[in-house]
Amino acid sequence: KAFNPFYGYLAMRVCEYQRKSNFTLTLTFWDTFKQMDTFPVRKVANLAKLLALLVGGRDGQYLNIGVLKRIDFSPSEIQENIAIFLTIFMTTLFESSDEDRIKSVFTYDTAAATAP
Repeated sequence: KAFNPFYGYLAMRVCEYQRKSNFTLTLTFWDTFKQMDTFPVRKVANLAKLLALLVGGRDGQYLNIGVLKRIDFSPSEIQENIAIFLTIFMTTLFESSDEDRIKSVFTYDTAAATAP
């Protein structure tokens, strides 16, 4: 089955109205990363596109790139499904976002991080 962006837009809408949902989605993706090696490739691809939609959303309002911090990036330990996931995620993110949005995704805002 092809990726249906409806669910991504639905998740965005939920995040707009319930900010706690951002953290819940982050935890959900972290749990998913642990089980990624058991998923079929189609599901891995759809999850990558969903995450790219949420990370590439406007001004980091939904999820930020930090959601990927639970993935082990060491070349000797990386699983095939994780490599597929990251490839599709990055490709989708770069193809669907403009240059300014890409810069903001990969820029750490120290002022916001130290704000009370």
